[in-house]
Amino acid sequence: MQNYGPSKKTNRHNLLTKIIFGAVFVLGIANLIATNIVATQGIRLNNLNTKTALLAKENELLTGRLNEIRSLAEIESKALALGLVRTNQIVHISGENLFALAENR
Repeated sequence: MQNYGPSKKTNRHNLLTKIIFGAVFVLGIANLIATNIVATQGIRLNNLNTKTALLAKENELLTGRLNEIRSLAEIESKALALGLVRTNQIVHISGENLFALAENR
């Protein structure tokens, strides 16, 4: 008796080969998508780290400037620039005359 069609063993082998290639293809696509997502998140994370470093540096500069402005020496130099003078005399002001009076001209 002659066998004109493929054997059952060959059909199973072909089916198994197609399933394996299909699975490899699907997993390859899934790997490509996952790699793209991870790379995109890595870029975003890098951008956020850069922004964080810049903001930390700016915060450091602003804190230094704030400390400089708050220093007594800076306050004294600005007072002198405004024409204020240092005095050793203590002046007590009563609660009745808290407002400056305008001069009559």
